[in-house]
Amino acid sequence: MDNKPRKKQKPIPKLPYDETEYMPEHLKPKKNPPGRPKAVIDYNQVEKLARMFCTLNEICDVLGYAKTTCLKQPGFREAFKRGRETGKCSLRRAQYLKATKQRDSTMQIWLGKNVLGQRDNVQTEINIRPQVFLSPEQGDLFEPSVTAPEQVESEEPALLDYDEPGDPDAIETDPEGDNLE
Repeated sequence: MDNKPRKKQKPIPKLPYDETEYMPEHLKPKKNPPGRPKAVIDYNQVEKLARMFCTLNEICDVLGYAKTTCLKQPGFREAFKRGRETGKCSLRRAQYLKATKQRDSTMQIWLGKNVLGQRDNVQTEINIRPQVFLSPEQGDLFEPSVTAPEQVESEEPALLDYDEPGDPDAIETDPEGDNLE
């Protein structure tokens, strides 16, 4: 290689006037505006993602902007809503085709319930026969088929009464359950 020093280039002489001074406004280069650059959002992409039922957070992540930035943009909400409605329409069309072309009875029932307002009528019959027991002092106020508890014959064993403290017939027990007698 050659180690010779290079010649310095002469600077381009400046014009005595500003070259943009005589240019029309729309052709003049714009100065950098203060603040962040404006967010540029592809509304077709927003609509496609919303059509696939992506959430708002997922769409904003794909676009690379914060949720608040996206919601402030004019046209974002409209594109999101348009995409969601198109997705719902596509889903309904697929369900309808499955119900009609493939004769899927489960889908037919589901669509009938959700679209046509049809429902299953489940009838539950509850038979409750009230039993009223009166004390002998009140008299026979209700129908004669209802009997007092003393007259009811029961196959169940009688309940044992709990022993009262100080009862001479009671069996004493200690806290561990052992008989003390």
